[in-house]
Amino acid sequence: MSGSKSDGEIQRLMTDFAKRGYVAVAPNYRLGLYQTERNINCNVSSIFDIPWNCLNIQDTTEWYRAYFRAIQDLKGVVSYITKRSEAYSINPNNVFRSGFSAGGFNALGIAFLDDNTEWPTIFTDQLADAKRPNARYDQGCIRRYAWDTSLASISLKRPSLGSLQGELNVPAMSDYKIKGVGNF
Repeated sequence: MSGSKSDGEIQRLMTDFAKRGYVAVAPNYRLGLYQTERNINCNVSSIFDIPWNCLNIQDTTEWYRAYFRAIQDLKGVVSYITKRSEAYSINPNNVFRSGFSAGGFNALGIAFLDDNTEWPTIFTDQLADAKRPNARYDQGCIRRYAWDTSLASISLKRPSLGSLQGELNVPAMSDYKIKGVGNF
């Protein structure tokens, strides 16, 4: 849903890894889900202690699609870096992936979703357009968190996600070996 490589916890982890001699990279990746058409207040602000009532999604497929888009993007990043292993002084046979929160799930996906036969086309093929989110989300979520300029400007298309490798730095399945995964 949200987050950035500049978040404090991510920066702290990168610094800690770099102090131990690792080349540490924290890439951004595609975020976002289509919000529901229903007028539901999920009221998670009391749980997370933040003013956030925007977590209703179109359907469960959007959770999967968001996850798979992130995996595609991050596989492209690993491919980019390992293809330039000499320039970055890294060993492409000694790659570790870790992440915090959703990034932890993404680290697991990059490491263990590694065969095209595991790519679930039920979620990754083109789907019918999403329904327009409820109008209450326009000011409260869409504009407030700068997910877009307005509900009217949001593209509701749900195109095919393509292959497991994605479109960044293909072939993403370059010559590298993930030795370990950390999920924080």
